[in-house]
Amino acid sequence: MLGRVVYFMSVMMILSSCSRYIDMTASYYRNHVPVFIFSDRTCLEEFSVYAPGPDKRYLWGIVAEDGCVIIEKLEYGYVPDGFRVTVELNSLRDGVVYAAMAYARNGRGYLEFSFSGHEILQGDLYK
Repeated sequence: MLGRVVYFMSVMMILSSCSRYIDMTASYYRNHVPVFIFSDRTCLEEFSVYAPGPDKRYLWGIVAEDGCVIIEKLEYGYVPDGFRVTVELNSLRDGVVYAAMAYARNGRGYLEFSFSGHEILQGDLYK
C-alpha cells in the first residue's frame, strides 16, 4: 500500500511540474524589437512568436539544440548560444497583435503584445 501512495505522489508531482506557468513580460528595445524577460531563470526548450488568429502565421522561432538552455531574457531575432532557428525572422509592425510562446523544462509561458509608437502593450489584446 505504501508503494502505491509513493507512486501516486511521484506521478502527481511530475504532472504538476509540467503544467507550471512561466511568467514573462516584454520590454521595448528599438525598431520594434521586443526583449522577453522571464520572471526567474528558465531552462528554455523552445520559443516562438506568431500572429494569433485562424492562420497562426509564425514570425520567428528557436529551439534548444540539447534539451534546454538556462536564460533570463531573450531579444527578438537574436539566437543565443545553444539554440538553432526553426522559423526565419520576420519584422514586426506597429498596431499588430503578436503572441509569444515559451516552452521550458519548468513549464510554459504565453504573452500577447503589440507596439504603439515607442511603447509596447501587453495583455489580452487579441479579440
